[in-house]
Amino acid sequence: MAAAGSYTDSGVAPGTHSYQVAASDSAGTSPESAAVSVTVAAAAPGPVTGLRAVVRGSTVTLSWTNPANTQGDDIYENGNEIAWPGWPNPVVTSYQVTGLANGKYTFAVAAYDGSGLGPDSTTVTVFVGGLSWMGIINLNA
Repeated sequence: MAAAGSYTDSGVAPGTHSYQVAASDSAGTSPESAAVSVTVAAAAPGPVTGLRAVVRGSTVTLSWTNPANTQGDDIYENGNEIAWPGWPNPVVTSYQVTGLANGKYTFAVAAYDGSGLGPDSTTVTVFVGGLSWMGIINLNA
C-alpha cells in the first residue's frame, strides 16, 4: 500500500506556480506527475493610518494616510459603508461627509487593491452640532 504524502510550500510569492511530484524508493524514482498550477494572490493592503476628522458645521472632513499600493478606499460611517472615493482613480487621502444632522458619528476607512479590502482603520468619533466652536475631535472609541 502506498503511503500518502503532503507538502507545504510557505512564503511563496504572489503569482502562478507549477508543482509536480514523483515517488521514490529503493527501486528508483517514478516519472513526475502531471503539473498542477496554483495561483497565490497578493495580500490585501494593510490598514489606513492617521485617520483624523475636522468638524465644521454639518460637515466632517476626514483625512488619512494610505498603505502602499492602495487603489482606493471605503469610508464607513457608524459601521455602514457610505462611499468609495477614488474609484477607479485617482486614489484620495481625504473625504468630506456633508449634511450631517446633530449627533455622534464614528468613522473608519479601509484601503483596497486588486487583492481585496484591507482591515478598517482605527475609528474616529465626532460630535456634530450643539457646540459653539469648530475643531478637531479625535476620540478613539
